[in-house]
Amino acid sequence: MFSVRYFFRYNCANFRYRLGRRKALFEKRKRISDYALVMGMFGIIVMVIENELSSAGVYRKDEFYSIALKTLISVSTVILLGLIVAYHALEVQLFMIDNCADDWRIAMTWQRICQISMELIICAVHPIPGHYLFVWTTKLANKNGGIGRKCVPYDVPLSLPMFLRLYLICRVMLLHSKLFTDASSRSIGALNRINFNTRFVLKTLMTICPGTVLLVFMVSLWIIASWTLRQCER
Repeated sequence: MFSVRYFFRYNCANFRYRLGRRKALFEKRKRISDYALVMGMFGIIVMVIENELSSAGVYRKDEFYSIALKTLISVSTVILLGLIVAYHALEVQLFMIDNCADDWRIAMTWQRICQISMELIICAVHPIPGHYLFVWTTKLANKNGGIGRKCVPYDVPLSLPMFLRLYLICRVMLLHSKLFTDASSRSIGALNRINFNTRFVLKTLMTICPGTVLLVFMVSLWIIASWTLRQCER
């Protein structure tokens, strides 16, 4: 009788500990995701400013101001990569708590490893401090198919992929969504086997306010595409 009562109390205490630990990890994961978005947006804004100032002839690529701005981008990129690693470390801890696992290697599936690697590769691309050129060869249609060669800085092909960091907005939207944070919504979703991921949240927003979502998406895509085309034509 004593052993059964002790076992019951131990399980209750362990269950309360896991619930408290899970809640703390949820809040910490949300904050780290917010910080990652701030660092990602900061790098994009500084990159746009640096490209606009250098293209306008305010300074050259090998001058101090350009190197200083690119150094800021590099520092923010290193911080962003650290935040992404910390985010996925919290994901692994949450998986261990939800599945009562003792070894973190159980959570490291091939899908998770590929996702972490892809995110690190996407967020690591940024213009390096300095002035580096490569020869761009193209066929000139307006000159009877002649071959043209021009020295182009590496900044443009390294700057444009930085817009892929905007995927962090979807992650922040998911973690701050009431469908994801509300206990009653998650309970109903668990009973109906609904997976509350980014796709589900975006579908819900499209159902609630389709005009606003489409307008924001189209305007953002138009601004990014127009700026990209402008940089490629320079």
